[in-house]
Amino acid sequence: MTGNSAILETRDLVVKRGGTTILSVDTLALSPVEVLSVIGPNGAGKTTLLQVLAGLVRPLRGEILFQGASVRGESNLAFRRRISMVFQEPLLFDTTVFGNVASGLKIRGMLRQVIAERTTRQLNRFGISHSADRSAWTLSGGEAQRTSLARAFAVNPEILFLDEPFASLDPPTW
Repeated sequence: MTGNSAILETRDLVVKRGGTTILSVDTLALSPVEVLSVIGPNGAGKTTLLQVLAGLVRPLRGEILFQGASVRGESNLAFRRRISMVFQEPLLFDTTVFGNVASGLKIRGMLRQVIAERTTRQLNRFGISHSADRSAWTLSGGEAQRTSLARAFAVNPEILFLDEPFASLDPPTW
């Protein structure tokens, strides 16, 4: 796949920690509607790969392209505004559930009405509208993870990275 047909492409990615190579990917290319699942044992580098692709970890070597353009410097910020990532462990702000779900929209400078509509839609979608005014820090693990998922979906990302997002959810939730 070439840079013109791939929404996300990598070349020669290498990540080292403590002198040990923990991730090495020659090439990876994803088309705009493709879903990719990465499966492997603990320590295989799955989370590191997602963090590198999302621009959260800088590789020692390699290149990441989004829609054919390199993701570096200022273009990294523009790229990160077009994606979302949900971690295995929820990372929430010290505010309400509504505030957490709305945070990405606020950062992107959306109008208040748009923020309210999208946030409410995702609160309903993930079954947490009853908790909108609660502090995010009082939530159970499953409620916190659903809040993280709602926040990720609210910004309508072009790419959504999910790192075991359902691990803390009860089976009836998913």
